[in-house]
Amino acid sequence: MKTILGVIFLVYFNAGFSQQGLENQIKQFYLDVNNGDADKTKSHFLATASVSTIKKDTVIHYSVMEFLKLCLDFKSKKIEKKVSRVEFIEENIKRLRYLVYYELFLDGKFKQTYIDEMTFIADNNYVYKIDKIYTSTFVNSDKMENFETDKSYVKYFLNKWHEDVANSNLEAYFNFMHPNFIFLGTDPGERWTKNQFYNFCKPYFDRHSTWDFKVNWRNIYQSKGVIWFEESLNTWMEECRGSGVLVYENSEWKLIHYNLTVLIENEKVDKFIKLRKK
Repeated sequence: MKTILGVIFLVYFNAGFSQQGLENQIKQFYLDVNNGDADKTKSHFLATASVSTIKKDTVIHYSVMEFLKLCLDFKSKKIEKKVSRVEFIEENIKRLRYLVYYELFLDGKFKQTYIDEMTFIADNNYVYKIDKIYTSTFVNSDKMENFETDKSYVKYFLNKWHEDVANSNLEAYFNFMHPNFIFLGTDPGERWTKNQFYNFCKPYFDRHSTWDFKVNWRNIYQSKGVIWFEESLNTWMEECRGSGVLVYENSEWKLIHYNLTVLIENEKVDKFIKLRKK
């Protein structure tokens, strides 16, 4: 009976959703912003929504009302956002996520390309409205002169990657991985391709018994179209180290390799070796 009700709810819930329709809604949102129309812009948001800007060393959060005040600057037509691409990246029963790429123009002159990650949630009338927007600058990998911009963007998505595990968000977690992703775990037998790692993870995500790793520190390095990093993690195994590699393909960064290791002090290695031989 529960299964039947769930199917009925899912069909009813998605009845008003079309991908093209929501993409048109997104474009209308940016048009309303460009017109400096606070009332129309506000109608796109849930009352509890937030807008966040990812900068070099911090993230600035705005309420809807604070964001609407910023939109008034667009009335002068000195500022304009031109949407170049909209990408659908995730769907579940009550949430949809998109990436929106746009160019920012000041006084008619191009300034910077940005990317918005937009999350939509259905309101009580089953109408999708904006719940969260995360804005960050976007850099073409052919130029790569702005390492700090890429670093901030990657830092955000790595943090979110760990959060997706803690929140049992399986599709978002694996969406950040490159098709040729390799995971090296703490067990000697844990060398997995993306599909193998997916099969290992799915039962944990399904029963919401995933792991929650917190980042202590992280260093990020870059050369042309490659970023690599090292990080310290606070885990149920005490402190662990993680390292990984990201590659830039099809206008986005993807994690292609990750290595998780347990730490052990040098003076304890002999006992550890004996323990492994048992």
